[in-house]
Amino acid sequence: DEFPERITAAVSDYIYTVRLEAGGPVETWQGPGCVAVTGYASADFAADPDLWIRMVDAADRDAVRAQARRVQAGGDTSPLEYRITRKDGAKRWVRNTPVLHRDREGRVLSHDGLIEDVTERRLAEDALRGRTAQLETVRAIGEEITRELDLQALLALIELHDAQAVMSMLTH
Repeated sequence: DEFPERITAAVSDYIYTVRLEAGGPVETWQGPGCVAVTGYASADFAADPDLWIRMVDAADRDAVRAQARRVQAGGDTSPLEYRITRKDGAKRWVRNTPVLHRDREGRVLSHDGLIEDVTERRLAEDALRGRTAQLETVRAIGEEITRELDLQALLALIELHDAQAVMSMLTH
């Protein structure tokens, strides 16, 4: 049955699990959907334990490492969005949402995570920010034109007033 493969091919998200011992990772598993998001297969991640961090854009690595430390320590599990470079060289935005698993004493045993490809949303947000900036520029130009037209109307009124004053002096 090819149903699981069709579903995996259609999904742009994947799950992963990190098993911890003594507060550090000892085993990591990437779900089969990782190919759709990263271009790398689960076996690629299994063969190269540092692949996950090398894929992260250099500008985002510190934030990603900090998130990993917080999660492994049982702290903040807020989602984090960051850039990766896929196996084919394409740049993508992903959102990592970790979920902790604790033992009865509260120690973190492992964490699962959902990696979502949020590239399209980020591109739409960037386009919206750009459009908003354009509209703000048009609004500012409109205000300047209005001020300029008001100034011209004022000058015309002054000229008209001066002309009326001159006529008044001539008739008196």
